[in-house]
Amino acid sequence: MQFFMDMMATRKKAGEILETIRKNDNDVWKLVLDGTFIVRQIKITKEKYPAIYKAMTDMKVGDLSGVIQDKDGFHIIKVLRKEPSRQSTFEEARPALEPGFLVPAQDQRREEWGKELRKDAKIEIMPEEIEKHLKKDAGKQEK
Repeated sequence: MQFFMDMMATRKKAGEILETIRKNDNDVWKLVLDGTFIVRQIKITKEKYPAIYKAMTDMKVGDLSGVIQDKDGFHIIKVLRKEPSRQSTFEEARPALEPGFLVPAQDQRREEWGKELRKDAKIEIMPEEIEKHLKKDAGKQEK
C-alpha cells in the first residue's frame, strides 16, 4: 500500500513540474531544481525506452509530452530533434558494445590468474606467529 501511495505522490509531483515547465514556455532550463527532477538529453530508442518511444511517435520537434511512466520512473519529454532510424557505424556503436566484451574477458582472465596463483601456492598456517603479530599491532593502536 505504501508503494502505491509513494507512486501517486511522485506522479503528482511530476504533474506539478510539468505545469511549471508549461508556464515557462516549455523551457526546462528555467526550473528551480530540488533534486527530484533531472534535466538530461538522451537518445530514445524503442528497445531501451519503449514507453517513452511510443509516446514520442506522434510528437513533433519542440513538443512537450505529458507525464510518461516508464520502467525507471516518470518522465516529461521535450523533443529536440528526430532522426530516422539507421544502422550505426562500427565507430558509433563501439562505446556501447565494448563494455559487454571487456567485462567477461576481464572476469575470465582474473579467474585464470587465480588458478595460476593457487597451483604452485604453498600455504602454511602458523597460529603462534599470527597471535604475536596481532598482539603487537594491538599494542601500537593503543598508543
